[in-house]
Amino acid sequence: MGLVALASPLVLSGCFVLSPVTTDNSYDPAEGVDLETEGLQIENLLVISEGEGAPGVISGYAVNTAIPGRQPTEPSEQDDIMIQVALQEGGQSIDAGSKVTLTPAKAKRLDGRNDDGEFKDPMTVSEVPVLTGSMTTLRVTTSAGEAVSAKVPVLPPEEYFAPYASVLESAG
Repeated sequence: MGLVALASPLVLSGCFVLSPVTTDNSYDPAEGVDLETEGLQIENLLVISEGEGAPGVISGYAVNTAIPGRQPTEPSEQDDIMIQVALQEGGQSIDAGSKVTLTPAKAKRLDGRNDDGEFKDPMTVSEVPVLTGSMTTLRVTTSAGEAVSAKVPVLPPEEYFAPYASVLESAG
């Protein structure tokens, strides 16, 4: 019995030695996708829509990572960054209705939602060409000429996203 008690920790520790450390794996801890390009980070990027043929709201949190007052070391670094988003699917490109300008070290929600839950100047697309629950490609272009694309989810205006239904009504 004593031999089993001594051997148990050694046998059980083998799982730890042979298994990878999963906390070292990088992942997006939210519904959306994170993107990064020179001077810009966008977190939790996704589209909220009723799906195919319906308008959509671009949701995400954009951050200008430039440091205010610092001299740019590369031509691509600039003080203000203007971003434009386009939904791309099946050879077509649908531009979001507005552009967002970010000053250095500032952030802005692309859906225009403020702390009071109200929406002001949300970034919308006139039509989403895929079904809700599908993935679609969003392309983000900056005023510095940088562009990055990613597959993002299209989610319905339900539960947490229910407040977006009013934005979608006015966008349609």
